[in-house]
Amino acid sequence: MTPSRVAIVKLGGSLASSPGLRAWLDVCASVGAGRMVIVPGGGPFADAVRALQPQQGFDDASAHRMALLAMEQFGRMLIGMHPRLVAADSASAIGYALARSEVPVWMPSAMALACADIPASWNVTSDSLAAWLASRDASDPREVSGGNRGSGDIDRAREPRLGRSRVPALCGGSRVPGQNTRARRSTSAGAHARAQ
Repeated sequence: MTPSRVAIVKLGGSLASSPGLRAWLDVCASVGAGRMVIVPGGGPFADAVRALQPQQGFDDASAHRMALLAMEQFGRMLIGMHPRLVAADSASAIGYALARSEVPVWMPSAMALACADIPASWNVTSDSLAAWLASRDASDPREVSGGNRGSGDIDRAREPRLGRSRVPALCGGSRVPGQNTRARRSTSAGAHARAQ
């Protein structure tokens, strides 16, 4: 899917309204061209799904699909903000974008829905999907998650070279699809922008 070392960077959906978002995209495009895959959070798009589900009573399977599409909506927004970012909905599309020195923004629906290990549940977040994507490859998984501070600051970046055995640490209490362990909950306040 990728060159020998690729960073998986999760941009939290709470950055959607941040005045600093464009600057972060500039950084991602300059240092990540051909070396980085962006996993978008769901942000306000997922919040709308979360608010409507109890109000309208649609099932978890529908909410799961809508939450995946929420990640894609934020991803499309990111792509529309920077010319070096391109949509990628498969391993081959990610590899193609990286080979062209572009920064693929993962559109998770096709791959996530094709994987039987990923349950249709609010327990599956953009954080756990980023970890799942990283675990499919010898990537360098990192998470960059927007907090709720309103400053546009990126709250944290995970240490490099986290192998498959460390993937659960990326998930902030979310289940890593395909693994039976629960991830440890992060102590950073407001660090996760979930893509439910």
